[in-house]
Amino acid sequence: KMQNHVIICGFGRVGMQVAKDLNEAGHDFVILEKNEEVIEHWSTHEEYLFIKGDSTNDEVLDRAGIQYASAVITCMPKDADNIYVVLASREKNDHVLIVSRASLNTSVSKLRMAGANNVIMPDSIGGSHMASLISNPDVMEFLDIIRAQGSLGANMDTVTYDQLPSGLRDKTIGELESHKVTGVTIIGFREKDGEYQINPSESTT
Repeated sequence: KMQNHVIICGFGRVGMQVAKDLNEAGHDFVILEKNEEVIEHWSTHEEYLFIKGDSTNDEVLDRAGIQYASAVITCMPKDADNIYVVLASREKNDHVLIVSRASLNTSVSKLRMAGANNVIMPDSIGGSHMASLISNPDVMEFLDIIRAQGSLGANMDTVTYDQLPSGLRDKTIGELESHKVTGVTIIGFREKDGEYQINPSESTT
């Protein structure tokens, strides 16, 4: 019965973190996991919604409401399984946002060709983060503070044009006086073509 929910495929270390963050952000999600022991363990600790089954089974994806989902996150350790789920999900839902895990560099292009919008390599990201804590410790600490929502009053979020009240549309950042009115600092602006302006000027409409 869920709609505009997130489907998490696989509940290993990556899937657990995804579920934790989505839960804290207030998103509706369902977890597909074939290991019954894992489901039983976590069902007693968290109010997560599980469907027991293999994510590479089309019937399991249908039971998870793939046709009505807003996003699919594939977290399985085998790239071949992730590629199949990406293909099946894209076939069943043209508009769903698909984020996939990849273990090998050679799998990134294949996952994108299969229909993934974003491909993440957790090991690579983790290693880069650790190295950055040595080369740029203050910057990384600052970013970690922002990432921890609400910590020290700092939080990062996205607002689309359609989400703005009609009275705030088609105005420049200077006219909005965003920081004075709402306490918000605009650090980036995305154009229609997808290009980003970092620290946009007050004349940006």
